[in-house]
Order: sequence, then C-alpha cells, then structure tokens
Amino acid sequence: MEEENRASRPGRGRHRYIERSARRRAIDRRRLMLAPWPWSTIATAVFTLISVALAFAQFNDDKYADGGILPPSYEEKLLEARDQLFTGTVTHTDAERLDLIVGESRQFSVEVSGSWREAGSSESATPVPVGAQIGIKFHCTGEAVTCTALSSERQNVLTMHDRSTWLWEIDAREKGDVGLALTVTAYFQDTDTVLFEKPITSHVSVAAAPVERGLLSWGVELLAWARSTVLELGMIAGALAAVWALCVAVASRRHSADGMQEENGRAGVPRVAQLPSPAQPAQSSSGAPRAREAGQEDEGATDGTA
Repeated sequence: MEEENRASRPGRGRHRYIERSARRRAIDRRRLMLAPWPWSTIATAVFTLISVALAFAQFNDDKYADGGILPPSYEEKLLEARDQLFTGTVTHTDAERLDLIVGESRQFSVEVSGSWREAGSSESATPVPVGAQIGIKFHCTGEAVTCTALSSERQNVLTMHDRSTWLWEIDAREKGDVGLALTVTAYFQDTDTVLFEKPITSHVSVAAAPVERGLLSWGVELLAWARSTVLELGMIAGALAAVWALCVAVASRRHSADGMQEENGRAGVPRVAQLPSPAQPAQSSSGAPRAREAGQEDEGATDGTA
C-alpha cells in the first residue's frame, strides 16, 4: 500500500498545480473586468483627431483664399469633358428603304455604339463623338405625318463597349414628300449643356395605298375604260363629220356656180371677159390684137346683116 501511495503522489501534485493555475487566471479576469476603463485616454485621442481635421480644413481654405490651388472652373470642366470624348458610331434606318405607304406604320431605329460598326443593307452609319450622355431627337415634317417616340431621349454611351438604341414609329395619312431630321447630342453629365451636336437630314416620299383588285374593281376599271373610249370615238366622229360637211358645202357651191353660168349662156348673156393679171404682161399684149380682130369681125357681121 505504501508503494502505491508513493507512485500516485506525482499525479496528485500535478493536478493540484493545474487547479491553482486555473484559479489564478479566473481571479485575474475578474480583476480586469472590475478595473476602470481609461476614459480620459479615449477622450484625449478623439479631441486630437477633431483638432487635426479642423486644422487641415482651415489650411486648405487659407490656400484657396491666398490665390494658391483653386478648384477647376466651369470652363475647365467643360474642356476636360470634351477631351474625354472619343469616336463612336450612330447607325440608323436608311430613309430610302422606309417605303412609306399611306395607312401603314413603319419603324425608324437608331443605335449609338462606342466603337465603329458596319451598317447593314437597310442602314446608314455615321461617326460621332461619344463618351458622355447621348440624346437623340427625331422630327418629321410634312402633311399628315406623325412620329411617335418609343424610347427615352437620353442614354449613356460612356465606354467603347456601350450600345444604346432608340426607336420611333412613323404614320403617314396622305401621300407626298416627308422630311426627316435626326439630331445626335452629347451632354455634359446630367445637365443641358451641349458638348457636341450633329444633325442628319433626309427626305422620302409617301406612296398611295394600293387598291385591292377584285371583281368589283375590275368592273369599275372596265366601265371607266369603256367610257373614255366612247368619248374618244365621239370626238373623232365629230371631227370627221365636220370635215365631211365642209367638203359637201364646197362641192355644192361649185356645182351651183357652174349651173348659173350655163343658164346665162343659154339666155344669150355675154360672159364677162377675164381681165389679165399684171403678172402676165406678155399675154395681155398678145391679147390686144386678138380683141381688135374680134371687134372687126363683129363689125363685118353687122354690116352684112344690114
């Protein structure tokens, strides 16, 4: 038994040492929790930080007041914003490919990208400065034409990878010519200050609505053709009748003149000799002896009868 007690004494001592150490640590924790906080030290640190901040702000104000480093002016900000612009692309629907027809709607689209983009078969591309807030305005001028916006006016195109799209709907109620005006504007931040602006104009024609071809339409067209044909034939017939009447009148007048001359010859009325024209002097000179001979013959005949 004594040997066993001797062998177990080292284990009991170690256990007592561990218990004493745990009791000491617990006592130290209680003392630390019960000890007063260094409020004076904390207050001193906060006051020091506030004093440093106020001194720094006063130093900056003194520098600006003495003509030292000044904040950038409004003009400098504008120039800096313009320098930050870079070349992009505005791609819009080709006006000649709209094919506007009365009573039908067409869509006009615009896309602004931060890099160059090739236009499609029915599009037109124009380089424009980007890198700011971009606004697109679209106006239609013409009779009975309206353009309705389907998207917001301003959108951001700040980087080379940005793309923004605008869309309008065009309605035409009468045929004629229509003017289209597209304005691309780059604004300074969220203000109305313009950094860059580019107008793009074009003109298109509005065609009449196609007529639906049915039995009724074919009948109407046939009736119109027959009416126009009858009118043309009537005009031609009237002209021919007038020519024929003129020819008959001329022929009847000549026939009546010949008949009167024959009746006068039978009644013994001498015909009036035709006077010679002044353009034929030779015939007039030769005709004088013939007239004299005729006069002598008439005198001889009267003498013989006597």
